[in-house]
Amino acid sequence: GINAEYGGRDEGPINGLWRGVGPNVARATVTTAAQISSYDHSKHVLLDLGWFQEGPLLHFLSSVIAGFCAATANNPVDVVKSRMQAETILAGTTPKHRNIPQVIRLVLKSEGLGGLYKGWFPNWCRIAPHTCITFLIFEQLRRICGIRPI
Repeated sequence: GINAEYGGRDEGPINGLWRGVGPNVARATVTTAAQISSYDHSKHVLLDLGWFQEGPLLHFLSSVIAGFCAATANNPVDVVKSRMQAETILAGTTPKHRNIPQVIRLVLKSEGLGGLYKGWFPNWCRIAPHTCITFLIFEQLRRICGIRPI
């Protein structure tokens, strides 16, 4: 890490490198689970209602819904991750943000539930296009390979 005398971190090469890995893994897990499950569910609901047929429009709308669900599910984890990674820790001091449950308690106590959703709209603006592109390509690859839609 950077020497604390210069106002930076002094965590050592291993601790500094791995700080925030837990929240990053949690974020990736929550995001993927929310994207895949909400895409599949919304696609089937839209099909079952008879509003759409299998095709790019259905895939796009289901992807937008999946992006919304993913942003909503992962935002609290993203806030925790950002708080843990951004904190400056000086040599000999205890970090304010030590673990995920402790950060959640601090945010809820000081900012309420809304604190866990700070930055939701920019998060959704980032996730929605990624989710749409991912699932549109996924469905086209499935079609090209001759795999029936689920």
